[in-house]
Amino acid sequence: RKLPVFKSLRHMRQVLGAPSFRMLAWHVLMGNQVIWKSRDVDLVQSAFEVLRTMLPVGCVRIIPYSSQYEEAYRCNFLGLSPHVQIPPHVLSSEFAVIVEVHAAARSTLHPVGAEDDQSLSKYEFVVTSGSPVAADRVGPTILNKIEAALTNQNLSVDVVDQALVALKEEWMNKVKVLFKFTKVDSRPKEDTQKLLSILGASEEDNVKLLKFWMTGLSKTYKSHLM
Repeated sequence: RKLPVFKSLRHMRQVLGAPSFRMLAWHVLMGNQVIWKSRDVDLVQSAFEVLRTMLPVGCVRIIPYSSQYEEAYRCNFLGLSPHVQIPPHVLSSEFAVIVEVHAAARSTLHPVGAEDDQSLSKYEFVVTSGSPVAADRVGPTILNKIEAALTNQNLSVDVVDQALVALKEEWMNKVKVLFKFTKVDSRPKEDTQKLLSILGASEEDNVKLLKFWMTGLSKTYKSHLM
């Protein structure tokens, strides 16, 4: 029996709906804590496998399934069983997003067909955060490019995957330039601002993203530059 799982980012976006997916993706890219609560461990694992593709390898810290809340410094992806209490400061935090997976009300279920055992239609997904990201917010440039790739039906899943790899490389290159500029050469703030605008990353979300992605640079790379 095939388990109901997320097959790709595009699939997840279809299931969650565009606004919820955008909010979730924004928090993922910014390095905020992403918490999934569900009794279905496989579903949570598949969600993290799909979501982690948006980040550089070094930025991914997963606790796949826990019976207690784990602090954000330990993991940016956390799977929890449904009865776990999430601390109030996390629920209201703008640096966390929570996806609760419930059994869907019977009326919303599709008629039972051959597909049904592997369909996610038997679940409802509720995405909440102390910082609901407004749909009209510009967001980091890479998020808009990812969404453009996911909505373009002319692109196969394979092409979307390749586009993601290319986008991550493009942004990791900006991170490397910024790291060398600020940490190695210790340039003043004004110069850093100018560099960011040349890199096309001067908006607040882009700067936050670059700072988080910088944590994903390997120690060997950093010491090599130093």
